[in-house]
Amino acid sequence: MLCNNYSIYNDKIWETSKKELTVAVDELNKLLSEVDYINEWEKILDYKYNRSNFYAVICNSLKGGAQCIDAFSQSKNIFNIPDNYSSAVKLISHEFGIGMLIEILSEPQAFYTYYEITESLAEYFNIIISGGHDDFNWFKEYQDFYKDLREKNPQISVKDMFLQAVDSFKNK
Repeated sequence: MLCNNYSIYNDKIWETSKKELTVAVDELNKLLSEVDYINEWEKILDYKYNRSNFYAVICNSLKGGAQCIDAFSQSKNIFNIPDNYSSAVKLISHEFGIGMLIEILSEPQAFYTYYEITESLAEYFNIIISGGHDDFNWFKEYQDFYKDLREKNPQISVKDMFLQAVDSFKNK
């Protein structure tokens, strides 16, 4: 016997979900339109984003689960309906930065092999662009490394920042 979950969802849940999603999308779009994040990331990374847009797909079934899943596209990430819209905008900015860094580093494995180093590089720049994501305190050591590195050499390339961090931390 097959269950027809789609019709149950459509008949009993979708209208409420649609209202929640509409409110979230409208609020996020309003906040995201206040700053041209793509332009800000392009300037700070000295790199031209090579896609026409970046999509933050809002979903109401991820609460407490996975977020920012960029495995299916470099121009789309999935986010849950946020409790704090301002914080969500900073997270969207961070995730956009990750996508650009993967392009700049010419190495999709940079994110997977050196997760902490790549995440921290994105957040280092995200702090400058958006003030930083409120909950991104994980790898502070790496962020401090990037800050010191950039203060000593303001002209250092993003790729060189990453490579120096890999050299410095790969044995830890």
